[in-house]
Amino acid sequence: MSEEQVGSFQPRVIPKTEEERRCIINAVRGNMLFTTLDDEHLHIVVDAMEKKIYKKNDVIIKQGEDGEEFYIVDSGACETYITDTSTDVTKMVRIYGRYEGFGELA
Repeated sequence: MSEEQVGSFQPRVIPKTEEERRCIINAVRGNMLFTTLDDEHLHIVVDAMEKKIYKKNDVIIKQGEDGEEFYIVDSGACETYITDTSTDVTKMVRIYGRYEGFGELA
């Protein structure tokens, strides 16, 4: 990316209610990816987040995939499974509940 492109970069802003913004900020504050961000940069990240809806049993991200997105559970729960590639045994290791985030490591 050139200096000109960097200088003209405009981050995307996806409209949210104040309640949605508050919940997202609370969810990301404790995550290692966001701990070094000041309030201004945290708000830029929050503004760029978009809502995605998944159904029960949908696979959101698979083990080994690049973690290109960060997910926050708004309602329901998400189960996390890890497969031991040497034995091909899969086990559930965590359940993420409301306002918890994941996706930085797949």
